Amino acid sequence: MRVCLTGAGGFIASHIAKRLMAEGHYVIGADWKENEHFKAEEFCNEFKLLDLRTLENCKEAVDGCDWVFNLAADMGGMGFISSNNSVLMYNNTMISINILEAARSKNVKRVYYSSSACIYPEHIQLDPNNPGLKEDTAWPAAPQDGYGLEKLYAEEMYISYGKELGIETRIGRFHNIYGPVKMLLLRSLLASFSHVPFPRLPLAHTISLLSVLLLTTSPAPSFPVRHLVRRARKGPRCLLQKGRGGCA
Repeated sequence: MRVCLTGAGGFIASHIAKRLMAEGHYVIGADWKENEHFKAEEFCNEFKLLDLRTLENCKEAVDGCDWVFNLAADMGGMGFISSNNSVLMYNNTMISINILEAARSKNVKRVYYSSSACIYPEHIQLDPNNPGLKEDTAWPAAPQDGYGLEKLYAEEMYISYGKELGIETRIGRFHNIYGPVKMLLLRSLLASFSHVPFPRLPLAHTISLLSVLLLTTSPAPSFPVRHLVRRARKGPRCLLQKGRGGCA
């Protein structure tokens, strides 16, 4: 198959591209920035440096492809996406729309769209009873920010194209994604905190950092999330004790 990976300058798309190329597919990577972790030839047969906010560039990226994996998005950490709604909503709306329309116009058989856990209602995500995030809880919509709202609308657009225009679409809602390179960075980050006072962060930042630190424990802690949050506030060493006393 001839496959296009948008967002190939990023961590997730480049790893998918590397896997697809290893399986014998002809892989085209497209992004407005080059990859920081791999040389292009390590994960794709062609790399196209394109601004995917424009339809013509999207058509160039997907031309002749059987499949498209759309992982391109303008985003960053939670602080960034919560304070740059106007920029993110414009950029990501244009990318989502134009990749899909380009795929349709170029007779692409299948399109995968990378959505986000940010589409889920904020009150469910903040519920201390942790009811869980289920597909059918996405509507009625009440996402936590503009980034999540754009992703939710784009999901509906991809579903509609699939129903009405004969293009096969698939959607995945990403939560936190980690891999070998990032795990090394996270372990270094953890080590750097081991001899300095741990900052007392706002709850949202604590939970965000907690999601990072949890990946450095093996096996994962078994105690409730509220205990993990309390331990995270006390510091990484405390979190890593995994319930063996001293930091409860």
